Amino acid sequence: MVVFLSWHNSLPGFIKNVYHNLSLPKSFISTDFIKGLDDNMLMSSSNSYKAPTDYSMINLLENLKPSHIVVWNGDFNDSKRGFQVKLISLIKSTFPKIKFVYCEHGWLPQNVTFSIDELGSNGSSSATLRSDFPIKPTMQPVYNKREQYNKAAKQVNTKDYLYVPLQLNTDTQITKYSPHFKDMANFISHISKLFPNEKIIVKAHPKDTPNNLSKYKDLCNKLINVNFIMDGNNIGWCKYAKGVIAINSTVINEALVFNKPVMTFGLNIFSNKGVTYEIKDLSNIEHQKNFLNWKPILSEVESYVCWILSLQFDRNNPNMKKVLNYFK
Repeated sequence: MVVFLSWHNSLPGFIKNVYHNLSLPKSFISTDFIKGLDDNMLMSSSNSYKAPTDYSMINLLENLKPSHIVVWNGDFNDSKRGFQVKLISLIKSTFPKIKFVYCEHGWLPQNVTFSIDELGSNGSSSATLRSDFPIKPTMQPVYNKREQYNKAAKQVNTKDYLYVPLQLNTDTQITKYSPHFKDMANFISHISKLFPNEKIIVKAHPKDTPNNLSKYKDLCNKLINVNFIMDGNNIGWCKYAKGVIAINSTVINEALVFNKPVMTFGLNIFSNKGVTYEIKDLSNIEHQKNFLNWKPILSEVESYVCWILSLQFDRNNPNMKKVLNYFK
């Protein structure tokens, strides 16, 4: 029995396709109200349940006796997205034999792919914690992705710049896996001071709040070497940049498709792989400034990109044979 566990923000569409196509015995459990039509359809079926309290959840799992529980992200810990951390910890301590399967967005591109991991998501995933990656027999998937991105990249109106994509302060990528920066304003100020003679393009996250966007814009206007943009040409800004600086954004992987030098300040799948210029000691300013002299090794970057392409699943047509490997 596989249980798909949804908090009150509904089960992401990525995972619904896995649920509907999974050939194993399965159940759907929601901890709270149901958000979308597809969720309501799931809840109307005989193998779907609602468990709004810890007590009801534990009793339900005791009866269902699942071998695996599928969750999205697993690091959420707030009233908006659900208190996942507490409940997952309780389930693990009560039923130590149940295996968790963590799902998250994929990488290339993020909006139509997802990933699966047995250990955790993002900075807690087994893919992040490993220091190597298998070499694939062919780099053709990388060449195909680069060709796709080259076609998608729109020309930008400047050159010789460092590209800095921002993230959401509330994202678990920042709250849990960004040891140096918890607020994008501090990140902007640090990069501006670090490279005073460089042209820096700071791009807003498309889902950020109006208050944050206004704050970042005002800050950038005060910094003579920083321009603040809000357009959607992320691929183009990556392609034509002399370098990319980010915390742990998915943009990092998009920049690596173009073999761009990338400086990173947080944890994610690229960590400890030698494909980015990682900053682990924020006090070592000289090391950070030396980023401008660093170049990635093309063969290693292409092998890495090929590897992450092999890890992700297509949202609309997931390889279910491959998915089943996570439920053995």
